[in-house]
Amino acid sequence: MSLTNIDDPVIQPNSIVGTEKKYNFHEIIYGHLRPWLTGAYFREPHYIDLLRNFVRTPKNSSPHYRISRSEAPFTAKIKYYLCLIDNDTTEMINQLIKEEKNSKNLIAYKIDKSRKELIDLLVEIQALIEQRKFADEDICSKEVYSDADCNQKECAYIFHYLFDACVCCLLEIQADFAKFIPQNDLLTVGDIYNMIVKKPFSEEQFIREIDVTETDAGLISPSFQLKKDESFVRQYAHEKYSTFMDEVEFYRFDQLPKISTLSSVHQNRLIRKIIENPLPYSIAMLSYLGYLDSLHKSYALSKVNIYLHIAKAFHTDVRTVKGNCLVLNPYSKEDRGKYQADRYLGKVEKDYQAILESS
Repeated sequence: MSLTNIDDPVIQPNSIVGTEKKYNFHEIIYGHLRPWLTGAYFREPHYIDLLRNFVRTPKNSSPHYRISRSEAPFTAKIKYYLCLIDNDTTEMINQLIKEEKNSKNLIAYKIDKSRKELIDLLVEIQALIEQRKFADEDICSKEVYSDADCNQKECAYIFHYLFDACVCCLLEIQADFAKFIPQNDLLTVGDIYNMIVKKPFSEEQFIREIDVTETDAGLISPSFQLKKDESFVRQYAHEKYSTFMDEVEFYRFDQLPKISTLSSVHQNRLIRKIIENPLPYSIAMLSYLGYLDSLHKSYALSKVNIYLHIAKAFHTDVRTVKGNCLVLNPYSKEDRGKYQADRYLGKVEKDYQAILESS
């Protein structure tokens, strides 16, 4: 598809994965969600409201890859677009998982079709990035002199993330459905950058494989596969890890400054402390890491929704979460005998610093 008419009101994209569903990233590239569109409707408060009511699509498989950018999304608009993109890639993979009940020939055809269309989409995104000069350097630039500068930075962030998300989606499809793909057709990250979009590949690209071999012995990773003879204790620990990570991933937990500065091994070590310690410790650590503040300031979650989110992440009751969050305020009149998160503030800082110094 040509991008020469990119400013036309509507450009009809191709379908993906053999379905009539129109994905959000089609609208981001061709339609009403093009992020360079401006006007009163597209102000920051609008995106804060959208984020507040956003519903994410649950994943039906464990991820093998992740996007790792040092620059956190800096406006509600970017965060909203990233949520749309993540939902799209999740829905694409979920749809293929549903198709596995069909004949081998049919699922193989749909996998091949989805891979080819993702590759075409990557070429389109790269062409648009070059045409509109959405340089990756714009994301890192601190210079914002006008609304136009800010819009350019937002568009650069969104489209580079969209590119990386499509690469991740392509790699995830290969990982989940390798038995349906000829060995010679499997692509590496380097293949995608070098051969498909003619874009130089370097080790500094933002796609990271979630590798269980990088973790400490006994640590759990998202790609950890349970065997039938695993002990109940190990299975329970895996379930706690998965529940926590599935919940906090949506709010970019791994992009918090104190998290992103750690290696993957040390991130796992920190997460293990969070999920294996008592809830008061866990909430104190989330507060120290800046996660509770991020939920409120970056995603406009109310206190009630924060309590609900944390309760779901730890599979516990909302009242216990609320009490432990409240005692972190030195002026709170909450029962400090019953809720003791404030007693762990010194310990969590010490534990985090020990992990940081060992990284």
